[in-house]
Amino acid sequence: MLGFLPVDKSDRNIAICVLAAIFMNAVLAFINANMFGLNSKVVILVQLLVTAMSVYVVYKTMNQLSMRYFGRVVVLLMLIIVVIPIKLGVSIQGVYGLLIVPLFVMLGLNYKSEDYQFVRILLFVVFGLALFEIFFTEYYVKIFNPLDYYVSTREWAAGVVDRKGLDQTDLDTGDLYSGVYRPGGTFTGISHRVSSIFIEPLTLGYFGFFAFLFFYAKNNYRVKGIYIEFLVCVCLSAFSDTRIAVFFIFFSIVVSRLSGLISSALIVILPMLIFITLLLIYLVFGDMLTRELEYRISTSFLPIISSGWVELISGRLVVPPGMSGGDSGLVLIINSAGILGAAFFYYLVLGLASGLKVNKIYTLMFSLFFVVATLFGVLILSIKAAAAYAFFTGIILKRCQERNSYEYS
Repeated sequence: MLGFLPVDKSDRNIAICVLAAIFMNAVLAFINANMFGLNSKVVILVQLLVTAMSVYVVYKTMNQLSMRYFGRVVVLLMLIIVVIPIKLGVSIQGVYGLLIVPLFVMLGLNYKSEDYQFVRILLFVVFGLALFEIFFTEYYVKIFNPLDYYVSTREWAAGVVDRKGLDQTDLDTGDLYSGVYRPGGTFTGISHRVSSIFIEPLTLGYFGFFAFLFFYAKNNYRVKGIYIEFLVCVCLSAFSDTRIAVFFIFFSIVVSRLSGLISSALIVILPMLIFITLLLIYLVFGDMLTRELEYRISTSFLPIISSGWVELISGRLVVPPGMSGGDSGLVLIINSAGILGAAFFYYLVLGLASGLKVNKIYTLMFSLFFVVATLFGVLILSIKAAAAYAFFTGIILKRCQERNSYEYS
């Protein structure tokens, strides 16, 4: 019945954990729209159950690589615990986000076989549902009703969207997710930003990029042989109107042709270079940026600029009046672990602090995208996003330890 899953029992359990995390919101939205109403407590309970199942599977499938990686996760946890008494509080959402990502990296490290059929089928299912949403939007809404699901289960959604299905810009979303319509329209010409199985569009765009990077790395950075996967991933990122994901897919191909120029030192300093470069752009050219881009960058950098060293180290960033620190993944990470814990988290997720060899091209592109994504929101730290990209990262890390055909450092 589940023939698309790996034959090996432990790998099958790992695949089930990944799929459960990705499909969780879609299943809950379906229940909310067609069976009985849900609330935030139910969603939290289901998410904790999926997380607990993943922790158990990691424990049961632990190998030497994931054990070594787990030692670094313990260091991250200690850095988080150290700042709690200093700032007299803890961000449960932030700490969960910091720990859920390495959890799925370890699932990838524990995945033994070369059977990735379930990932390919997942990609096509997501693509098929995206097409269904585009051509049969009314039926998609009846099945999932994303707006009502988020209003019923998310406090932030209930605060900005009224029960009539209107957001604060008075755009009728037709019971789709509140952010599916851009004032200027989508660059593909589709009526709205497509969400597919993720029920909101941004994660779909992220998934398109990370799925491509995974298949591209697995195919030794050749598009030949993965033309279908390449086209599907581009379409998913384009359908969701996540333009940065579309750009990074093509940019990855260009970068892979310049692999000889990628040094280990560049990969190590890259996360800091990205932050410093964007900070300088904001400080020097902030007035010239578009309103949306200026706002997105300012949500990350204004709290840092407004805070002193004590606030940075302890994770108590000063959020200026009228601004929400919850709109920035970077702010959430620093407020959860302090600046030292935040730096260690980035390097751990990227594999650079894992004690393992890393794939240069994969790590470079993953680093660029992940750092930028945390500047522009917190969705990159959600379980449905992490289940895909962190699992892929774990697999690539494991292959780097086993094969000489991958360029690693």
